[in-house]
Amino acid sequence: MRGGALGDVLLGIPAWRALRDASAGAPLVISVPGAVAALVRAALTDDPTRPVTVIGSDDPAVAWIHGSDQAQVSHDIPDWAAVDVAVAWTRGHRDVATRLLGAGVGRVVAADPFPPAESGLHAADWLSATLEQVGIAVPNGWDEARWLRVPEIPLVSVGRVDAGGRRVAVVHPGSGSRHKWWPADRWRATIGALVADGWAVRILEGEADGAAVAAIFAGASVPDAWSGAVTVVRGEGLGAVAARLAGASAVIANDSGIAHLAAGLGAPVVAVFGPTDPATWRPRGPRVVVVGGTPGATWPHASSVPPEGTISWPEVDEVLGAVSRVSSLPQIEVLCGQG
Repeated sequence: MRGGALGDVLLGIPAWRALRDASAGAPLVISVPGAVAALVRAALTDDPTRPVTVIGSDDPAVAWIHGSDQAQVSHDIPDWAAVDVAVAWTRGHRDVATRLLGAGVGRVVAADPFPPAESGLHAADWLSATLEQVGIAVPNGWDEARWLRVPEIPLVSVGRVDAGGRRVAVVHPGSGSRHKWWPADRWRATIGALVADGWAVRILEGEADGAAVAAIFAGASVPDAWSGAVTVVRGEGLGAVAARLAGASAVIANDSGIAHLAAGLGAPVVAVFGPTDPATWRPRGPRVVVVGGTPGATWPHASSVPPEGTISWPEVDEVLGAVSRVSSLPQIEVLCGQG
């Protein structure tokens, strides 16, 4: 069981894969928020000999664990006493462990969803380390290759160009928290420099990103050069967004779930950090460059947001330099929807 937003959930995939591979064919049931279930399912159901079921956090078979109701069962979990091991990365994990053991689960591994502030561990490595209690190890180097797949989408060539022959940069100026938004004037300058260099820019606007996107255009007239080169993309589902990220020559994103999604797909990613510590939260993937970040910061999981004067935001030139580095890496083919 894993809660949280997109990035939080995706960072659990390496640990789930290790659980699946160590299960010797026994069924594995994973509970995550419904919005990301399809991506988790695609990442873990590529081997028919290792059965995996992905259910939503609101499924009655698991929803009771976080409340005071009696244990519930379902088609996917018909008998809690038959569950050998339950792993719960949740807030209130001690209470969750008590409920699961009371329902008859053989063994429970329950841990906070975030690493302790003093551990120095990356979030994905913290989740992996908790599995050592049941003798399961996540292989080293899991992030040196693509570790996510896009469900039901055709072959995508990373580094492809648009119809006009321009390299495509996908920009994500939002995040689940406004504190993680790189200042709008720096986004504006970065987009302008990319356009001047012949790039096409696609600005992603999800449900929480409207204000961040609007701020890029607020109080400034859009240069003529942006016409036809810069497009705001709204209303796409995660599968379509994933395919767009996988096909980009560069993805530039704040510390957000989109950055983790792009990194896992093997896309060239520039991750822009500010009040969070990349040592804990950087995207993991084969072609990722992190710029900025506040070493030692324990927000958002163990403290308040660092004071503005202590936050290390990157300069525009740093981001553009990182784009040049990641976009020059060799192109790869991503088989989306297949292993």
